[in-house]
Amino acid sequence: MYAEHLSDPEMRQVYYPWDETHYSIQTKFVNDFCIALKQGKGCILKERRPFVCKVFPFWWKEGVTPSTYSFPLEIAGQCTMINLWNFTIDIVFEELDTSEEQIRNELISMNNALIEHHRIMEEAKKESVPPARLLDWLIRRIRC
Repeated sequence: MYAEHLSDPEMRQVYYPWDETHYSIQTKFVNDFCIALKQGKGCILKERRPFVCKVFPFWWKEGVTPSTYSFPLEIAGQCTMINLWNFTIDIVFEELDTSEEQIRNELISMNNALIEHHRIMEEAKKESVPPARLLDWLIRRIRC
């Protein structure tokens, strides 16, 4: 878990608080690289990448709610393609086989998903679901 996320209201929604600890599902990284990111090929998962990866390394600027299609974008500081490989934003779009418009659409969906995720985690907390049982609880909830 990234400690600074807990002070960020947008990111805090991602974590499940339990017994003074916060839990989340993490992406697999090896030597600080996502295992699906290949130089010159971009993300090898292409359209099958997880939702959060469809927008990474882009995000909406702090203090802005992505509700219209004209909100300003920013690049995450830890982006391998920008920091290590010195790609321009246009090359990042090309490597990820996406466009600025598509990223904005995905970020609007991401914002809605974060709101829903937070609501569900609050429900789990009210029902006193321990982290080790959270996945089973979610699966049962989906099947009902």
